[in-house]
Amino acid sequence: MGNKRCLLLMSIATLLFAGCSKGTEQADEPNSAAVIADSAVRLETEVISNGQDDERVTPKSEASLDPTMLERLKEKKKESMEPIKGIVDTLMDTVVEDGKLNLNFAVHNISGDNVELSFGAGQQYDYVVYNSRNEEVYKWSNDKAFTLALVELDLKKGDSLSYAESWDLKDNDGNPVSKGAYTIKVWITAHVAMKDAKVFPEGMSAESAIELP
Repeated sequence: MGNKRCLLLMSIATLLFAGCSKGTEQADEPNSAAVIADSAVRLETEVISNGQDDERVTPKSEASLDPTMLERLKEKKKESMEPIKGIVDTLMDTVVEDGKLNLNFAVHNISGDNVELSFGAGQQYDYVVYNSRNEEVYKWSNDKAFTLALVELDLKKGDSLSYAESWDLKDNDGNPVSKGAYTIKVWITAHVAMKDAKVFPEGMSAESAIELP
């Protein structure tokens, strides 16, 4: 290990000497020594031994991406996550009767092609109730457990997948909610696979405003 470190130090010294000589011969390149010195610094390495004969030399500093390239990669990722229009549409009807709110909602395939709904767990939908101050009052999935199995459902062009739920007009703590205006938001918890690609479509959620007397 000592011999390798000596060789490295000799290489750095040689580079520095060559840079200084070049600087005296070429007056029109005043920064040559600085460039060589910078290169020498970046050549500085660390010899690591695991206690055996197979020593290895690794750089002390980690490589970093060019900021412009990093920004481009972020933009590409953002574009890939943007919802795609014209694939599905979700509609919901709500009716308050017999001391509860009945919800009927469905996701419709409007793409003109067969698609596959891919669910990452047994949960296929969720809904939240907000009061007039946009505060969460109730969330359907809060007290539920779901399997972790992947679920995939085929949805042919023009077909729909329908669901029905009811809310007992109580908040997350089990207390009856007061009179007033509320907003119900429901969404389908799936990705859509079509033509061997998974996309994040627009239209996977729906909202409805209600008034509790």
